[in-house]
Amino acid sequence: MLTGTVLHFNRGEIDQRALAREDIKRVNESASSMVNFIPSRLGNMIYRPGSEFISNVNATYAHRLVDFIAAVDDTAILDFYNDKVEFVVNDVPITVSAVTTPILNGTFSANITSWTDASSGSATTAWHATGALALTGDGSSNAVSYQTIATTELNVEHFMRIVINRAPCVVKIGTSGASSFDIFSATLKPGEHVLNFTPSANITITFENSKKYASLIDSVSFDTGTANLVIDTPMTSAFMNSQRTVQSGDITFCTFDNGKIFQIEHRGDKSWSVVDFRTEDGPFEVINSSAITLTPGALSGDTTLTASADLFEAGHVGALFKVTSTGQKVTASVSVDTGAGTSSVRITGVSSSRAFTVIATGFATGTVTLQRSADNSTWDDVESYTTNQNKSFNDTFDNSIFYYRLFVKAGDNAGLDTLVLSLDYASGSIDGICKVTSFTSTTVVDIQVLTDFGSTDATLDWYEGSWSDARQFPTSVDLVEGRLFFAGKDEAWGSVSDAYFSFDIGILGDSASIHRTIGFGPSDPVKWIRVAGQLIMGTSGDEVVLRSSSFGEILTPSTANIRSGSTQGSANIEPIKIDGTLYFVQRSGIKLYSLNNFADRDVFETLDTTILNQTICDSGIHRLTSVRQPETRIYAVLDNGDMAVYTVDVVEEVAGWNRLTMSGNIEDVVSLPSSDEDRVYVVVNRGGLKCLEKMAKFKDSVGGTASETFDSFVRFTSHGTTLTGLTHLEDETVGVWADGQDRGTYTVSSGSVTVASSWASVIVGLPYTSDYISNKLSGFDNVSVLNKRKRIVDTSFVLMNYWPGSLQVGPSVALLKNLPDIEDGTTLATNATISDYSEIAFEFDGETEVDPRIYIRGTGPCTILAMSYGIEGDLTRSSGG
Repeated sequence: MLTGTVLHFNRGEIDQRALAREDIKRVNESASSMVNFIPSRLGNMIYRPGSEFISNVNATYAHRLVDFIAAVDDTAILDFYNDKVEFVVNDVPITVSAVTTPILNGTFSANITSWTDASSGSATTAWHATGALALTGDGSSNAVSYQTIATTELNVEHFMRIVINRAPCVVKIGTSGASSFDIFSATLKPGEHVLNFTPSANITITFENSKKYASLIDSVSFDTGTANLVIDTPMTSAFMNSQRTVQSGDITFCTFDNGKIFQIEHRGDKSWSVVDFRTEDGPFEVINSSAITLTPGALSGDTTLTASADLFEAGHVGALFKVTSTGQKVTASVSVDTGAGTSSVRITGVSSSRAFTVIATGFATGTVTLQRSADNSTWDDVESYTTNQNKSFNDTFDNSIFYYRLFVKAGDNAGLDTLVLSLDYASGSIDGICKVTSFTSTTVVDIQVLTDFGSTDATLDWYEGSWSDARQFPTSVDLVEGRLFFAGKDEAWGSVSDAYFSFDIGILGDSASIHRTIGFGPSDPVKWIRVAGQLIMGTSGDEVVLRSSSFGEILTPSTANIRSGSTQGSANIEPIKIDGTLYFVQRSGIKLYSLNNFADRDVFETLDTTILNQTICDSGIHRLTSVRQPETRIYAVLDNGDMAVYTVDVVEEVAGWNRLTMSGNIEDVVSLPSSDEDRVYVVVNRGGLKCLEKMAKFKDSVGGTASETFDSFVRFTSHGTTLTGLTHLEDETVGVWADGQDRGTYTVSSGSVTVASSWASVIVGLPYTSDYISNKLSGFDNVSVLNKRKRIVDTSFVLMNYWPGSLQVGPSVALLKNLPDIEDGTTLATNATISDYSEIAFEFDGETEVDPRIYIRGTGPCTILAMSYGIEGDLTRSSGG
């Protein structure tokens, strides 16, 4: 009789096509199936941890879980489903407290009554035909509207919901009347905002806007129901798997196929916003080459943009246009005493060509100063005016470039005159930028002017924004060397350095924004971007690198270039990065590849992680996540509702796959860091009821007082014999672990079970099994025994944290038997977890056959350190065997 030993369960599972490769060391100790046993890099395998029930989630739609990490011990999950997002903070779903505090006319459906206008200067508040409160500043003075709210529930948590359209608005909440902000103050972008606070007195909410274009307050209200906090998003279920995200501080940037970029903003555990990603200076396409002219309706504010021929479509709403004027005109209305004035005009040329017109009106007691600058930054006074002006000014500085502006310095308008200022210069040009707010016709759109135009004359010199429904939006996002990078179609855009909302290519120097197009191969759309040493972009034909000209050099507009990398091609699945290695789903959708970018050698290296188990992901990979502690593992959600788990350690040469199944289909997965073991969260669909669950820690799944080895489990502490709160497990047969022992099974009825005793520490959840099937068992000898008849005669195990009766072994699923109750003449204790189990071999009911296998089934806590077996038959012991 010969003896074989399996010590390295970290080889994982391999598929049928590799089982005969006994010449490969990894194959000798691999399994043909490993389900719900998790291998460790040390070589053991453990009955997998269970999953803790967190909450029910929306049962109608598919879910997309996104991590949000404020700190290692302060985390959240963003749960997206069909144009909604909910929030789970530190494992607690955010629920809304019901209040009855009234906000009068908070929907502005017909007017703006109940709101007090406290605007200054020429700023205005008005009702807008879309059913909104419109606040329009004058560039220096605020449009202000407020309401003092009689708070009916003091010292009670409130959730205020504010919806803003078109333009940002300053929102203040305080207890000292208009513009007080002892509770809250911030500039809120267009989108939906939920602000959580607990008032101790009556509150006043104030809206303010100083911009010349209108900010529209669509609604403001208190949530009055008691349900999970939900905020609308622009992303529907059909596109959720294409979502790409990156977090920077309290902002998560989100892209997805076929939709606009948006942001999730975090202002506290219970204060969240979903807003438009708003850039005001690009990116833009190349300058117009057609015969179409554009004509602004006004230099600033809310106006129109008219094309000389068909140009616009409904998809241009939200798009930017940059219009370059012939001539320069700047205007301003100043009614404050804090320092304000016009933008600048750029004066060049000689003699009379340098003359420009100065207009200033509205004087009572104020003073206006004409100022000059050589760098458009540092200003010197030229002359001042205290009476109305309409004059020509020529500085006579021939062949010099200077900038001029009209400015009311702080203290020069104590009487708060409304001073109307203008500079008009026939030469040069100004780049005005606008955002389309509504579509009127193919030749006319409504706009808000973000950067004042220089003229209202028609011009051929204009640029269309790169992003809109008409041109498509980027579909991927990541952070690279202090820039926010987007990619979509076959292009990539990097923001201005350290300015994530600026894409101005006109900035001088290396900090300007970056724009590159993939100029080779088929026109494949970019499916993802991720930084792994350098910026990698995945397309269906290539993994393209956007890199600097030389190793170690920072990306800049002058050094950035695109080169071909791996030609495996990528599926539309978000990749993950572990240290310097990128793991991505190959374009087939069923293989996971690792990619190392050796920047110093300008080469890529790819490795098929499924090379020995090419069928494990055959149903299709749906989602990836990874953890680093206690082991480095990649979790791949499969389209069949299972998960494939890849345990990897490059130093120890560990690379093994196993399968993880649950009662129900796993729909999505995400991981969050923790101080000891990183946590894995899943959405599980069980018969139409969907639950968010958290995988237990390995250290808590090894027996002991409370062994977390059930799925969808709930904890109880000294709750008596009736355990409630189990409605998510209605009619299910559940297992009970209490005070260090397996207490059998019960059936949930009316959301509860009645157990046999009032235990102090109880875990209740769904039992599951783990299964292991050995390979062809040929590696125990130095010569091939693949096609020789043989019989397994005995087996023995070295175990840790073994619950007696939780492990069965046999030659097939139908012939499994428990490990012996009596070892070496001693009856094993059956009421406590055995921390160290190492006993002599026991009989195995095997038959003589060419391909005998060992089947192992786990039903409770156990860690298998080693397995040995005796085998006999038509075998010849070789030398050294």
